[in-house]
Amino acid sequence: LAAWRKLAPLLETLRRPPAPRLGLFFGLLPNLDPEFAQRALRGLLRRGDALLLSANLLPERDPRAVRRILAQYDNPETRDWLMILVRDIGLPTEARCLRFAIRPCPGWPGARRIEAVYRFPCAVEIHAAGRCWRFRKGERWLLFFSNRPTLRQLEKFLAGIGLHDFQRWTDIAGVEAVAACFFT
Repeated sequence: LAAWRKLAPLLETLRRPPAPRLGLFFGLLPNLDPEFAQRALRGLLRRGDALLLSANLLPERDPRAVRRILAQYDNPETRDWLMILVRDIGLPTEARCLRFAIRPCPGWPGARRIEAVYRFPCAVEIHAAGRCWRFRKGERWLLFFSNRPTLRQLEKFLAGIGLHDFQRWTDIAGVEAVAACFFT
């Protein structure tokens, strides 16, 4: 997706004859900067195209539900998964180094996001891919995040791309959604 500017012309060559396309965007929106996702989708979609996507939501009627959602992330299995990278590059893996938090979602006013942050217990240098990164004791490293907009915010996000005729399906708790929409 980072190469969407190169992908867009390639996709155009596949439209023989020009016909509507169906784009699938599953499992991406929660973990992308919303402004980047909007630019990429706007650059890839053409008039008549349809988009099917998934989103992690913050229930409209119960914004505190994000605290209950946090348990889906702050658990031993997810902690182990996130610490694989930390361990593989030789950093300390004490449990106190990894913290989960609920914060405002940058680029999505009113939305929340769940973050997993590693705090360096000491100053370190990491050498990888021919580069060197230096971190001070106490510095934060964002390992993971999951954006949680409300359904209304999701609709506004999609309309900002030019997507309309919004159809959606949510789970019973209102925290997971699949949406279909059309580019006009």
